[in-house]
Amino acid sequence: MRAIIQKFNQTLHYCDAVSEDHTLIIFRPPEFGLHIGDVIEFDPELLDKAQIASNITMGSSFSVEIWQCNVHDLRVHTEQDAVV
Repeated sequence: MRAIIQKFNQTLHYCDAVSEDHTLIIFRPPEFGLHIGDVIEFDPELLDKAQIASNITMGSSFSVEIWQCNVHDLRVHTEQDAVV
């Protein structure tokens, strides 16, 4: 799955990436080498364990753990969202 880095939180040390199919992925980034706007690629079948992700933009790779509870479909609406 490919996603674009959207946000870094330096205080809590996490970043957000969003895929083309509107999936939000939250993970702890490596100490160096990722920037807002970078395109990353990872295996969505390897959640809840360490894997090697690729930074397509920079041509590098890094180790990452992406937990199932930190992957969210942004297209899902709650009943409260539908109330106008």
